[in-house]
Amino acid sequence: DDVKVTAMLNQVFANPIKIEDCYSDDPRNTDNAWIETSAVNFHEGQGLNSFNLRAGSDAKAVHWRMVHGGLQLFASHTRFLHKVAHHHNAYW
Repeated sequence: DDVKVTAMLNQVFANPIKIEDCYSDDPRNTDNAWIETSAVNFHEGQGLNSFNLRAGSDAKAVHWRMVHGGLQLFASHTRFLHKVAHHHNAYW
């Protein structure tokens, strides 16, 4: 039901938690062009885990997973997740 999904999306995205607006340490950066990131957290407790995820044109696969400090992630993504964990007083 489109109305139900729209209501759920509105609830989930109503209260974003801004994590960081920054230059990103990214291997694609050059002297003339660089990556800037706005990292925002939408927490599971807000109903995100009720969505059925599907990969799109930018991903082969997608799924929910537990995160921890030992993950090897791309560019500055580890730092962003560390900040999210700290914000929620979660183990990293």
